[in-house]
Order: sequence, then C-alpha cells, then structure tokens
Amino acid sequence: MLRLFTTICTLLTRCLAASGAGAVRRNGPAFSNNRWFPACLRGAGIRRSLSGLIHVVTSRILISLALLLISVLPATAYNIDSTSTLFYTNGSLNFAINSNLVTVVVTPIPSVATIELLNHSTNAAGTPVPATDYSTTPAPGTFTSLTPLPPPGDLTPSSSFAVDEMAVIRVTDSDQNLDPGIIDTVTVDLADGTDTELLRLYETAPNSGIFLGYVYTSGGGAPGYDGTLIAPAGTNFSVSYNDGGPIVTQSAAVVAAGGGRTLWLQLSSDEDLVAISDIFSYTLKIENLDSITAPSVTIEQERPAGFRYLKGSLTVNGNAAANPKISRDGGTLTIPVGDLAAGATATASFKVRVGAVSTGLYPSLATAGTTNGAFSNQAKASVTVRDELGNDKSFI
Repeated sequence: MLRLFTTICTLLTRCLAASGAGAVRRNGPAFSNNRWFPACLRGAGIRRSLSGLIHVVTSRILISLALLLISVLPATAYNIDSTSTLFYTNGSLNFAINSNLVTVVVTPIPSVATIELLNHSTNAAGTPVPATDYSTTPAPGTFTSLTPLPPPGDLTPSSSFAVDEMAVIRVTDSDQNLDPGIIDTVTVDLADGTDTELLRLYETAPNSGIFLGYVYTSGGGAPGYDGTLIAPAGTNFSVSYNDGGPIVTQSAAVVAAGGGRTLWLQLSSDEDLVAISDIFSYTLKIENLDSITAPSVTIEQERPAGFRYLKGSLTVNGNAAANPKISRDGGTLTIPVGDLAAGATATASFKVRVGAVSTGLYPSLATAGTTNGAFSNQAKASVTVRDELGNDKSFI
C-alpha cells in the first residue's frame, strides 16, 4: 500500500511539474510545456488555466490518498523515503543530478486506552468471550491457554465481584491494532495484595482495536502465576495495562457471596493532559455495597500540590453544595455526602486550577468513610502537566 501511494504521488508530482515552466522534476523524466501539452493547449492563457486546474485537482487527490493511507496502514511507525533529480541542458549536453535521500519517520498519534472490568451472565445470544492465555512466569511471560473457556454472555461494567466469580476484562486501544488483517493481542497485569497474574487478551475481531479476556478468582489458595487470582472477600484487586504510555488501571472490590458489602469509591478527571492555569474537574462516585444504609458518608481527597480548588464549584448529585472543608495545608478536601441507602450511589464534582508547577504526572488520592466505621477503597486519578509552550514536542 505504501509503495502504491508513493507511485501515485510520483505520477501526480510529474503532472504538477508539467503544468508549470522548467524541467525540474521528481523521480521521473524531464517535462516541458511543449512536450507534455498538445499544440492546441500551448497558448499561454490556456496553459496557465490548465496548470492551475491540475494543481488544484492534484492537491486534492494527494490529500485524499494520504487520508486513505492513514486509515489502512498499521498503527506502527513507518518511514517515507524521498529523493529528487534535477535535469538541465548546457549547450548540447544533458545533465542529471540526484539529491540525497531524505527519510521521514511517521509515528501515528497514540490512542487513549481504556480498561474495564465486567460481570459475566451466561446468555447463548450474548457476547462471545475469546480464548485467553495466562503466563506461568513474570513478564514478558510464558503463555498457555486458560481453561475452561466461558460461554457467551451479557457483559456489564462492575465495581465489585463475589468471591470465586470470574471477571471479564476489556481493553480498548486502537493503536494496538497493529495489523488490520489479523487478530492482535495485548497483555494486562492483575494484582490482589499477595497474588499477581499476567494475561494475554485477544482482539475481538481483526481491526477492532478491542481486546477481551477473562480471569478466574478464588477466595483462597496459594499465590502464583497459574491463571487464578487469589482474591479473598474484603480485598480489592486491580488490572493494569501499559502500551508504552501512561499506565491505565481499573480496580474492583471482592465481596462475600450474598452479603458483606462495603463502600466503593471511584475518582476521575475530565482532562488527562493539562497546562499551567488550566481549569479541569475531578469527579468522585461513591457506591454503598452494603445491605444497610451507610450513615453520614464523607469523602476525603488529597489534591496535588499547586492545584487550587475553585470556590463555589462543588456539586453533590448535580446540585450546588457548600464549599468543602479544606485542611490547614490546603491539600485535603473533606466533602460531606450524607446518608447513602443500600445499593445507592452518590456523585460529587468540583473544579481546580493548575498552579505554577513543573511538568510531569500528578496523582490524586481519595477515600470515603462513615460514622459507623465503614470505609472505602483508595481511589486514584492522575493528570499530566505538559509544557504549555510545546517545548516537550517534536514537529515534522
């Protein structure tokens, strides 16, 4: 495909050369107006009009071909090589001078990856779950098939799993669709305190950029790379994915079958990449996994140093709320949510402004608790502060 694109570009470039004066050309024989245009088109006015038309049409074709090429080429980086040749005549002698080779490395813009943990409910008409491989060793891994293969089922995002329940993992990352003609794979890491697993997920279909897999969990047993994640009730397990950019992580609570619920907290930001003086929002979602009401729920969030809370921006369940209590050092916000019924969720959101901080990754941590001693997992969200002048970027 890249060779075809290069060939077409060469021919179109010759048309451009032919539409103007002179005999400078690119990768082909010399062109002159008298040679390429019929006698009826050699008038200056006609030639100029035709030249402009060729330039417009050729430019549009080149742009269309470039867009087509981008859509079908693999997501990996590739090179474009280019040379030029100058032909000229001095008296009766003809000369040709070749230029140096210029290589441009084209790197596709990385996609933003997402990762989800899903409950599986058997349904013959539901989503098929591809085969998954587990590693018997740490990364880079020695992989073997994970059995048994689960039947098709309905998949729903979940923040909690019962002990011994299978968890389905979905990674969406279009730039890991390396070959549009085959099913590609990615790897993910799972951890629950003492146990770690490494899985290889398969693309749901060629060119989909969606990778699906599963892991079996157990409330007890010996930890090790065996395809079963040891995850007792009352703990949290996480799945992490890294394709060379920021590591994407998703966590879930493990609860006893039929009860033993607790609080589950999630923290997110509406921007991943920010600059000094930018304003963005944090959102906290708290869920009561218990079978009874959680009394007087409060959330504490530690903001990164240099990130300032914007007064009057706090909302709870979409309604404006009083400003949260801020610690003496200005780093921790305490947000009252109130009573939370069994199985209910509440959402709090507020805005911050990025201060004069250095570039880099800035994580924020949050926890929730109640007056009867219930507490949540630790939630985490990170933003990256970039160089607002673009000094950390390269351009071609």
